[in-house]
Formats: sequence, C-alpha cells, structure tokens
Amino acid sequence: MGSLFHLVQTLPGMLAVVVGAVGGSIGALSALLLGVPPLGAITAAVVAFVIVVAAMSISNRRSVETVAPSLMPRFPSLRE
Repeated sequence: MGSLFHLVQTLPGMLAVVVGAVGGSIGALSALLLGVPPLGAITAAVVAFVIVVAAMSISNRRSVETVAPSLMPRFPSLRE
C-alpha cells in the first residue's frame, strides 16, 4: 500500500482530490441550505470530501487489480 502523499502524485489521485473538493463544497452548501450552523457545514464538507476521495480511491484500485479479458494472451500453451 502506497503512502497517502502518493495519492496526489498520480492523475487518478489528483482527480479524486478535485472531485472530493467539489463533493465537499456540495455537502457544505447542502448543510447551509438546511439551516445548519457554519461549524456543522464545515463538518459536512469534510465528511463529504473524505467519503468521495475514499470511494474514488477504492474504485481506482479495483480498476487496476484485475486484467480486462480483452488483454489476456491468445497464443497456444505448451500443452497443446
């Protein structure tokens, strides 16, 4: 498992951080529209940011753990 700092060095990691920031701002605006005090809106923004970054990180990791079936070798094995 790589370090947390490696997350922002890769394109999918940077994209996760940017999308997480958008998700956090949407969370804060939603909380403010519901009448939550500013501290609660900041908390909602942080929670939304963490959830979005974690979800995208899990999704990105799963996308590279398995090889697409179209990339499997198609040459005959030695047994044939």
